[in-house]
Amino acid sequence: MRLGFLSLALATLTAAGGFAAEGECRSRAVFMTEKDVVYDSLKSLVRSARKNILIRIFAFADNDGILFASPDDQYPMAAEFADLLLQRKRENPGLEIVVILDPINFVDYHQAFEFPWQRWAQKLRTWGKAFTGLAEKMEQMIVVNRVYPSRYEKLKGTKPVRERLRDAGITVLSSNLFGNPEHSAFFKTKPGREEPADDDDMRMRAIRRLPSEFGAIGDRISLERKMALYQTYSLCGDHRKFAVVDDGTLAWNASMNVWDNDYYSPDDGVVCSGDLARELLEQFEAARVAALALYAPLYKAGKLPELRRQFTRKPLAYAPLGEVTSLAAAGRELALQPAEGHVLRDGAIARKLIETLDHLAPGSKVDIYQTLITHPDLIHSITNAARRGVVVRVLTESYENVYGHDASFTHGQAFRHFRDAILQKASISVKAVVPDPRVSEIHRKYTLVSGTLDSGIPVDFLLTGSANFSVHSADGSELELDILFTQGAVRDQARAWFEAAWANKLEGEKNMVPRIIREPWRARDVLGAGMTVFLSFFGLGG
Repeated sequence: MRLGFLSLALATLTAAGGFAAEGECRSRAVFMTEKDVVYDSLKSLVRSARKNILIRIFAFADNDGILFASPDDQYPMAAEFADLLLQRKRENPGLEIVVILDPINFVDYHQAFEFPWQRWAQKLRTWGKAFTGLAEKMEQMIVVNRVYPSRYEKLKGTKPVRERLRDAGITVLSSNLFGNPEHSAFFKTKPGREEPADDDDMRMRAIRRLPSEFGAIGDRISLERKMALYQTYSLCGDHRKFAVVDDGTLAWNASMNVWDNDYYSPDDGVVCSGDLARELLEQFEAARVAALALYAPLYKAGKLPELRRQFTRKPLAYAPLGEVTSLAAAGRELALQPAEGHVLRDGAIARKLIETLDHLAPGSKVDIYQTLITHPDLIHSITNAARRGVVVRVLTESYENVYGHDASFTHGQAFRHFRDAILQKASISVKAVVPDPRVSEIHRKYTLVSGTLDSGIPVDFLLTGSANFSVHSADGSELELDILFTQGAVRDQARAWFEAAWANKLEGEKNMVPRIIREPWRARDVLGAGMTVFLSFFGLGG
């Protein structure tokens, strides 16, 4: 039976409700690395849904392609996806659609300059011409969604995507960042502790840090704006990018945002069914409960009647455990193959990788495709593994794109220094990817590890999802979600794509051996590196 772009072949279930004749694997998955396939697979899930569509994503914004040099390069990705959700709601008014967004999405473009960053930039301008460049970079890079000041007038008066969805009866919520015990540089728990101490009231400490000038919470707008400010002042965020349909029948997890500027950026992702889809459903339900806790006081005060369905909904219920065996996306049929794995969250992602790298035996292989590699502990583990004889290959950003040209003060020069530090410290094969000129950044985030541990135990896994190898992701300052695949053909699919990328066989995505920056760091680069670390806490790596 064909449902939109999705072909679903549901196999007969066993009496116990499990898979029939697929060994121990109770999930199926397919790995995708072509952007049109990654994006179209998400649209396929939306078209196939009959009961509910549950989306949790970092960036869902229509910014009119403000980073593109030519209007011909602009693609209204967010508006297109919003139109699809609105169409599904019109076709099936009873279809439940819930979208949970990072709080930064709740600050409108024309309101962004009301943040203190703009006042700081204005102050810098008064110090003389020498500080004008820094002021401009602060306005371009720190202001929400990197909107250039000259484009603000064009965006004024436009209705944000979230409000278009709400007008149609679609639930849009802000993530609740108070629930992450390791989410910020200011409020971290002690190492090794999964939960804060009883007296570690992060919520009250955070709220006291918010400037009183932004007023009390009296309605939804002030609540969501306050949450965005909390994100800014506590250096945290919700960077996850996943979706679930029909109570866990299918799920999608990727590195992709639904953001106009990232439409051409290379991404990767997986579509899965079975136990993995159920696990992602559980992750969404936990996020929904946490998000609703933010809105509960206003709902109880009678100010948010539109959330009644959310507050009175029935408890979590799984879809029957069946098999989705194929997926049609971007004009091709993709086979979902038996797979096994589990979800890793937040700081546990980097901890798992560091633990593995530190114990890999010589001759093991590590292939990394990452846009950001800036966390000191990860760099240390990668370089030490290479010194022990582990074969390490890294594909990463060249910074010869929008960031490299227009924002080299922060992303370009500083990240290149981090990247080249790896080249200088160990025998690691590093290639820098030079993307299509329309691409704002290389956005892939996956790692392949194969070989044995020093204990003799074999290891072979694919780690893929939302997490960067940056300070804010690895330390748990941002909410992240990766899937660790330990069985199945999905690992071979990812490995084949990595080999193709390494051999320069991917269309529109070429790489080169980067030039090592050996000259002494200039003052501009030192300050740029500091700004890089600072900005990384705000999720500007995507």
